[in-house]
Amino acid sequence: MSEALNNKIKIVNEFFNSFTNFIELENFRSFILLTLTSQG
Repeated sequence: MSEALNNKIKIVNEFFNSFTNFIELENFRSFILLTLTSQG
């Protein structure tokens, strides 16, 4: 029981980590685009 629960928690944590990394990457990309377009 607790072993399966730990595995589920681990999977959820990894999912959220990759999800936040993806969001930060998207924000970084839009930030770069914004600075490039505002300079031009």
